[in-house]
Amino acid sequence: MTAVYAPVALPSPELAPPPTAGQAAAWTTRPSIEEQWNATAKAWNERALERINRNRDRLGMGPIDDVLDYVLTNHTWLAADAMLAPMTATPGREIFQTGSWVLADNTPLSEEAEAFLEGGEPPIHVGFGSMPAAGDMSRHLIGAARSMGRRIIVSRGWADLDLIDNAPDCLVLGDANYDRLFPRVAAVIHHGGAGTTATAARAGVPQVITPMFSDQFYWANRIVDLGLGAATPHETLTEESLTASLREVLHPTVEVRARTLAGQIRRDGAAVAARRLEIVPSGRSTWSACSP
Repeated sequence: MTAVYAPVALPSPELAPPPTAGQAAAWTTRPSIEEQWNATAKAWNERALERINRNRDRLGMGPIDDVLDYVLTNHTWLAADAMLAPMTATPGREIFQTGSWVLADNTPLSEEAEAFLEGGEPPIHVGFGSMPAAGDMSRHLIGAARSMGRRIIVSRGWADLDLIDNAPDCLVLGDANYDRLFPRVAAVIHHGGAGTTATAARAGVPQVITPMFSDQFYWANRIVDLGLGAATPHETLTEESLTASLREVLHPTVEVRARTLAGQIRRDGAAVAARRLEIVPSGRSTWSACSP
């Protein structure tokens, strides 16, 4: 069994495969999409087929002839909400959509975060999770929020984002419970990981996505298509482009759409998956993820 977190991870005539790091997102016509999936399958075979078969032979197992088909298995789950990520056509493959996997997290916010949130109007939140970022990224992010007259919470993350001065309109955090934080902010700026996108959508807040690679471009396009936010490529992000995106998503109509859709998102995906797991026939299992 394999679980993926975005439809773009599944071969389909409707969606091109996700781009790798340093590769632009490909939103193309159907013939080109098929060619890209063929190229993706070929790349996986060149990268891993020989090594996998060598290890299978060592274990007394027969060879496989296609890595992508083997990894996706005969039992493929899509762990994404149907409102955010509707299933696309996947010829020859049956997909079971569980919904997003959400586990209750009752971790409280820090006293510092609580005091900041209570000290003024809802701030902008920014964080790129495990993604890297250029050294001057904090200046662009904080500058954009200030240009909109907004306070900002910066999640440090692997990009090691930090404050640029000691002004009281900014707060930097380490780990935080996004399920508790996001409903109390005005908008979320992030990289477009499946988890962060879903959490912000459940919170009913507008989003600005700055995709870098893989399924992040898919999520950016979905949020724009649903009218829940805006997108600006990370590699060309500036204070000016981010300010324009914030001006767009802080419009009342976007805020209303975000709150409306939040009420339609299911929160029982993990329970659905657990029940389904009990009836899946025994066989090979693979857990596969796009970006977090």
